[in-house]
Amino acid sequence: MVPAKKPAKTVLPFKEEFDLSAAQAATASIGTTRAPAGKCSIECPRCPTSIPGFDRLVEGGLVCGSSVVLAGGCGSGKSTFAMQFLYNGAMTGEPGIYVTFEQEPQDLRDMAVRFGMDLPALEAKGLISIISVDPSKIMNLVKEGYGQIVEEVRKIGAKRVVIDSLSAFEVMLKDDFERRRVLFNFSRWLKKKGCTTILISEIGKSIANERQFDVSEFMADGVIVLYDVLQQSVRERAIEVLKMRQTKILRKICPFRFESNGVVVYPDEEIFTMG
Repeated sequence: MVPAKKPAKTVLPFKEEFDLSAAQAATASIGTTRAPAGKCSIECPRCPTSIPGFDRLVEGGLVCGSSVVLAGGCGSGKSTFAMQFLYNGAMTGEPGIYVTFEQEPQDLRDMAVRFGMDLPALEAKGLISIISVDPSKIMNLVKEGYGQIVEEVRKIGAKRVVIDSLSAFEVMLKDDFERRRVLFNFSRWLKKKGCTTILISEIGKSIANERQFDVSEFMADGVIVLYDVLQQSVRERAIEVLKMRQTKILRKICPFRFESNGVVVYPDEEIFTMG
């Protein structure tokens, strides 16, 4: 007997353009689109950021276990976006860790409370942990196999991690190859532990400077860029997903604003057209 052929796997072609009208029809209003785990268009589990409007840009959320670079200039909203990602996960029972090389933990708590995020309450429950590392001790941290971070990931069973920021590694690890090796190995370890990671990166404010970083080219599964766009005498904040593996992204620069609950993305609007 001739053995039955196995059904061929369906391969989705990559499309350079995304049908905006279809996206608008699928989601009637701005808000979080939660994709059930394991049931997205390419059958991969999603990690919803639950940041209003953003998940519409990435098929319902980040791919679980992915490492995503969040890039932007000073004051562009990177820390707020990343903290919302952690906080929203913790509120649904997913523990998260914020590793900071540049900010004091209390400064992060003060920033969060402005947007209605009660970090101390979640810290007390073991759902959020803030780890502060002196940038001058990064080499020791690397030599110890990220001991402090690794221990905390295991301790609280972290599923979401934020590293703030990659510039600390760039300063302390001058050799490009060594820096890439260190970051790649660390990201791979986090992925094996099932952590979805946001890696904050500093770049220029202008859209023209979006390629000032190259970390995405050797390790990141995705790249999100926050812009502070100047037109004549008016500035507006905007966000763009440049890359996201296993995801059909909305290829558009979308405006976002800081509202009472933090970052809110407006996928249906154009920059400089909002009142």
